[in-house]
Amino acid sequence: MGQANENVGRLSCARRKRGGDHGDSGEPRKTPRRSARARGHASRFSALHPGVPARFARAFQDSGGWPVFIFLVMSGFVLTPSFERQPHALISGLARRAVRLGLPAAVASAFAVLLTAAWPGQAPAAAALSGSSWLAGLQPVTPAQALADMSGLSLITGSAETTLFEPVARFLPHWSASVDPPSWSLHLELWGSALVLMLVWLRARHAWLHSVALMLCAWFIGVNALNLFALGSVLSLMARSPWFPTLIACHGRRALGVALFAVGIWVEYGGWLPALRWLQETDAARALVHPFAWFSLSQECAAALIFVAVLLLPELHGLLRSRLVQWLGKLSFAIYLLHFPIMRELGCAAFTMAVGWIGQGAAACLALVVGLAGTFVVAVPFERVVDRSAIALSRRCGKRLVPAAA
Repeated sequence: MGQANENVGRLSCARRKRGGDHGDSGEPRKTPRRSARARGHASRFSALHPGVPARFARAFQDSGGWPVFIFLVMSGFVLTPSFERQPHALISGLARRAVRLGLPAAVASAFAVLLTAAWPGQAPAAAALSGSSWLAGLQPVTPAQALADMSGLSLITGSAETTLFEPVARFLPHWSASVDPPSWSLHLELWGSALVLMLVWLRARHAWLHSVALMLCAWFIGVNALNLFALGSVLSLMARSPWFPTLIACHGRRALGVALFAVGIWVEYGGWLPALRWLQETDAARALVHPFAWFSLSQECAAALIFVAVLLLPELHGLLRSRLVQWLGKLSFAIYLLHFPIMRELGCAAFTMAVGWIGQGAAACLALVVGLAGTFVVAVPFERVVDRSAIALSRRCGKRLVPAAA
């Protein structure tokens, strides 16, 4: 059991990208839908689009989705033991998550508004110089959308492409109209956290209720990415079960882990399993949640396989405990929230100033370096001031609501 509990800690250090525990708690690749989703996930490389070869840019675009889905599995994995400390505190648990996710997202959105005001029109200028249709397609920031992002309304509703609620999808703005587009995944984080919290509450009441709830999730949520939280929760229970150390000690464990990792990579980068096509074709008729436009069953499958593989390979856990990985994990939520507006404004500004002197390729590389450096410079104080404040505030909020929730 001790070794199983260590697995939770080892994997949780890498989970900060989605505002995780922090002590508180397909289609085949070449379809138009998958390409649209890939362009959205590639926001961290937006400054590269003007001046790099299309094949190079697409490689970065297509690598953005499955890491997001891996972190969704991690969310369910890490949040489950955190919620189990107070399994009946539904109100306080959800309030903690809302504060934990909402405060950094609001501050990052306000920072993005200020940055856009300081360097207006940088993305359109870079698009005009480079002929990048992707940059030209970014929608301008409006006061109404900025208010929705900073108030937390976008956290609840999502965007037209990412919302879980199909009836309201046609009323919601395009994802790029957000002042901080990467915050699209926080919509999934909020409702996925609520799903994990409900599963923990049902399991605390009776095991059969938990089992029935998992079957209902599989049937009604289906292959939507929201179910990755339920998968992570189940894996968390398995990793802390008495028989898991025996599994880790098996001779074939390493071969199984390597095989699952290889299959996950194969599915992500061009492979396809017949069962995935059947699942996707039969799921849409019964699913209650909206299969958002960036939905990619193959990437979800790849994320699940890779996560299970890492869980079965303790040889990799030492890397996850290294100082560098832990430091990056501490900053990763801040980096995730800040990188798009910095790359969009500061990176594109660097590109437009340099392209006439050094050409598009070199200017794009310079924009990437400037954008990444600026992101880290801002992320460090953001983590210390905003991120830690959100953690502390979420804890205080949870403590005040525990009596009412109980």
